[in-house]
Amino acid sequence: MYTAPLVTLGPVGTDAEVFARTLSQSIILRDSFPEAMDYALRHKKLALVPCGYLDRVNDTLLDSWVDLHFRYVREMKIIDTYCQYTKPMCLAKRRDVEVARNIVIHPATHTYASRINPRVDIHYAKSKPEAVSLAALGHFDMCIGSVDIVQRYQQLEPIETFHQQMIWVVYEPLV
Repeated sequence: MYTAPLVTLGPVGTDAEVFARTLSQSIILRDSFPEAMDYALRHKKLALVPCGYLDRVNDTLLDSWVDLHFRYVREMKIIDTYCQYTKPMCLAKRRDVEVARNIVIHPATHTYASRINPRVDIHYAKSKPEAVSLAALGHFDMCIGSVDIVQRYQQLEPIETFHQQMIWVVYEPLV
């Protein structure tokens, strides 16, 4: 367990937050992984980022773990890597929707969403908890989210569940 605080993606309920709590008693949550890296660098903290990190808008890939890693290669170094399962995830549909026309997801689950139903329009959220909330509020027909978060909303029905491994990287500032 680290004695230094770990900075990672929020909100509470993300895979990053849950895994970070197994590594440190002090967690700082940010709105994105780039914000987590920047905060960790500026405040001399540790950062936790998954190798599956992606940021997309529509079909355009804006950022990835490898891009983020190389942006910080002169300022941050990897001190640990972990192979850890994510929380169980599921494809969920609103109970009031008969035929789904769209789905909201975290960009890292894009390939999975495309494989299950390539005919739906895909929209992106900053985190799986945000995707679940947007679907539950009626903005989208389906979502991919962590099972524990989906189960909080009676209007969502889990359709298919899956559990994936992820590689996690812990960074610290060089100075």
